[in-house]
Amino acid sequence: RSIQLGAVLGVGLMTKQTFVLAAALPVAWAVRERLTSRPGMLATVAAVATAIAGPWLAVNLGPQLVYAGASVAGHGSSAGLDHLVFYPRSVLWVGLGPVLTAGAVWACVRGRNAPGFAVAAIWLLGGLLVLMVIPKKYPRLMAPLLPAAVLLMAGVWRPGGRVWAGIASAAAAWTVWLSVDSVAIHRRSPGVDPGCPQEW
Repeated sequence: RSIQLGAVLGVGLMTKQTFVLAAALPVAWAVRERLTSRPGMLATVAAVATAIAGPWLAVNLGPQLVYAGASVAGHGSSAGLDHLVFYPRSVLWVGLGPVLTAGAVWACVRGRNAPGFAVAAIWLLGGLLVLMVIPKKYPRLMAPLLPAAVLLMAGVWRPGGRVWAGIASAAAAWTVWLSVDSVAIHRRSPGVDPGCPQEW
């Protein structure tokens, strides 16, 4: 299992380096007991992840750090209110939409005893907290957090009936509207980002 976890983390880093922002807290919570009972686990996970992502990072880490520095410099202070509410507002209007956001909040209140609740809650809320305080404000960075909301809702919602159909229809309608009205995205999640300085 340590090898499997290391492989997943390594592939995640190869997919997107900001993957660590979404994965760090839920993974640490999920393996917290094994980290103390099996000291070699962390070394195995790190070795496998490094074997997969290490060669790419060895070549590209320098340019990535330069890019990160330029990105942070373009944002100024991350303590302003606009910075702090950017990702919660993006999740509310663009990511999940108001219907599913309300469902996720309700699931957080009602689903504390549901299977997998702790990992899903830490994945969503912990990841959101991390994003709130970092200077980078790209709406796409919230995307890896959204599946956690689905897990939370799945633990307490039981599909069926007119209420469920109405909720699903309202959520789908919101998504379709944002898909065809690009102005709505900028209005609902105004950018504080001057643009991505990375050269592709």
